[in-house]
Amino acid sequence: MNNKSLSLFAALTATVLAMIAIDASVPAFAASFTSATFVEGKRSLRSLLKFPKVDGDVLVTVTCTSIGAANGRIREPKCSAANDPSQEFAIAVNRRAKSARIIPATVDGREEKVDFQFTVIFSKTGDAESIDVYVNNQKNLDRFGPDYISAQRYSPYELPDVCKERRAAFLILEVAVVSAEGAVKESDLHVDAVGIPNTCEVQLREITKSSRFIPAYYEGSPVESVWVNPWISTATDFRGI
Repeated sequence: MNNKSLSLFAALTATVLAMIAIDASVPAFAASFTSATFVEGKRSLRSLLKFPKVDGDVLVTVTCTSIGAANGRIREPKCSAANDPSQEFAIAVNRRAKSARIIPATVDGREEKVDFQFTVIFSKTGDAESIDVYVNNQKNLDRFGPDYISAQRYSPYELPDVCKERRAAFLILEVAVVSAEGAVKESDLHVDAVGIPNTCEVQLREITKSSRFIPAYYEGSPVESVWVNPWISTATDFRGI
């Protein structure tokens, strides 16, 4: 992703988050959902990660989007870090994510495939190194801090065929306010694209609007949250998101 696209992504995200008002109250009801999350032990992402060899102090935040399969595997991980020019940290996470295992998400007791977003923060000060893994998209830090679970879409969300033009290059940003019940309260779509028809955007808006979610969780309770998801064409460099 070039600097222009990175700047656009950051600007769009900031704008949308500022636009959408969130009810921060925690509802008192029993949910019929469980979120996908990493397993503990040797197949956890944290156990598989090693700190890349670097000189000097660093603080790198790697954000990832993927598919959390119903069989406990992570599919199609795409990771990047805006402050990692060589993408060394992002590549390390991307590779290890394919070997990690998750506890699958469930809806009414049935295991479901979901979009699975997570963040890895690498920190090094002097000789002290740390790696922290969070199952969220970092878009609700001001309300919940770093330790919450992002909303996870479980309804079908394949990229429409009309958006798959061979030479198309695009960054499409889905944004939604997801209620504590998993419903979309508000949604928006921002497009930076070349070579795709208007019908692509129309169909994607409908997909976002009608999506079904496992809600975000904070301190064990479902909460309303902001959810952000990038669609990125294969013709577009993913670095920098």
